[in-house]
Amino acid sequence: MVARTQENKAKVVLAEASVPAAVAEAFRNRKMGILEFYELKNIQADTQMRTMIAGGNGDQIDDGRVSP
Repeated sequence: MVARTQENKAKVVLAEASVPAAVAEAFRNRKMGILEFYELKNIQADTQMRTMIAGGNGDQIDDGRVSP
């Protein structure tokens, strides 16, 4: 059971690593504008705030930094 949990966490980390590249690609292809990007960040911040209020530690949410 522990091994499966670690395997799933590794899959999540790999999937999260591809998000900044996908956002950059969306900007390049004009599929996403700056307003949509800010809306996405606002939703992430709201989710993190609600997680913290509910007693979670907020580790589930990306810190918002986009790597070059």
